[in-house]
Amino acid sequence: MRIRRLVLFLVLPIAVASATDDNSRASAMARRKLMAGAEALKTDDRIALLEKTVKADPEDPGLKIALAKAFVQKLRETGDSGYLNRASKLVENVLAVQPRFDPALRLRNEIEMNLHRFPTVADYAETILADDPSDAPTLGVLGDALMEMGRYQRAGETYNRMVSLGGNLFSYNRLAYYNFVTGKPEAALGWMSQAIAAGSKSPENVAWCLSEMGDMLFKVGRTADAETAYRLALKTFPGYHRAHAGLGRLQASQSQWSE
Repeated sequence: MRIRRLVLFLVLPIAVASATDDNSRASAMARRKLMAGAEALKTDDRIALLEKTVKADPEDPGLKIALAKAFVQKLRETGDSGYLNRASKLVENVLAVQPRFDPALRLRNEIEMNLHRFPTVADYAETILADDPSDAPTLGVLGDALMEMGRYQRAGETYNRMVSLGGNLFSYNRLAYYNFVTGKPEAALGWMSQAIAAGSKSPENVAWCLSEMGDMLFKVGRTADAETAYRLALKTFPGYHRAHAGLGRLQASQSQWSE
């Protein structure tokens, strides 16, 4: 009897641990499936879904950061800084419990960039990159901060490192900006064309590139091409404030006051 009890005692924890692992794997798979589905939604719908999910599972840091990212995207689409505040609160909430949660650290730096705290952004980015030198999004944010601080050569080197890890809309448009600011408009327009061609899951991201390209074309006197870029941006993401602003500036330069 003692031997049977001992065997049962030894087997039971293993069975319980196995069941726990299975539940954990099932939960992780369900979360990945939810995240993938949320990414395909429009921003408002994604926010609604993630708010509901976070309310049901308030201890999951990944869900909170996904919601914070959706708020940052909504900021991009509307210019409403209230969304940045909501994202920041979620990030700080996560970091208060898990100070080394990498997705939260990355998003905190993006928020700091939106607040124009450029030296802080550079410091945070260097800390993240010390652990993972191949973190492409962090390289992008570091390059942005360096550009804003006038450290153009190092910014260019940082953007090139980012592109070497995998060219996409986010790396190409940064090289476009760098080339334009440093006096190479044709190279800049070439990189921005690549960014637009690379595309994004978010229509706003593509519309941003089209609007930025319109700004570049306007500044070098190619007003007809600039107008085309702005109108393509509005077609890609209807009502986009950056494209409307660009068109307004262009029409004002042509004395089209009522337009």
